[in-house]
Amino acid sequence: MQRITALTCFAAFSSLFWGVVTKPVNAQASCQDTVDAVAKEMRKKGTSVALQIRGEEMNPLENQRRKNSIFMIINSSSKRERENIINSTVLLKNHANRILKSCSGTGYVSFFMGGEYSPYEIFGMTDGGTLGYQKCSDNYSSIINRMTNIYSGPNGDCAFVIPDF
Repeated sequence: MQRITALTCFAAFSSLFWGVVTKPVNAQASCQDTVDAVAKEMRKKGTSVALQIRGEEMNPLENQRRKNSIFMIINSSSKRERENIINSTVLLKNHANRILKSCSGTGYVSFFMGGEYSPYEIFGMTDGGTLGYQKCSDNYSSIINRMTNIYSGPNGDCAFVIPDF
């Protein structure tokens, strides 16, 4: 469990800059290995990746079991490198799906560009194993294939929807 300890140390340090951070409940070795592998793949693209794990803060999917969130903060001296990753929704969906399938207590995986909370992508998985992503719009009637009710988000009305990509 040395990796979890290192992650916890980073989480404590990063809490000064990013808010409250908690250790994942019942962290599993396979979960940690998957998160590490995804971060390593992103780093191979020339970016740094900081991780932040939080307890239940948001739960629009109304999960009973999957309540933790993993935030992956992507940074690089090149904005283009960051944008290449953040704009590749299929790649992010695959990364999120791998993490969510390996981490049974995690309901949400968020990808942010370093130092910015926009643009970003948030994926979630229901307790039943259905993958969704957060979609926001100024016109809530344009949000179709909803898995959740409409809620107010940072970029208009939001809901988790079934990915169409």
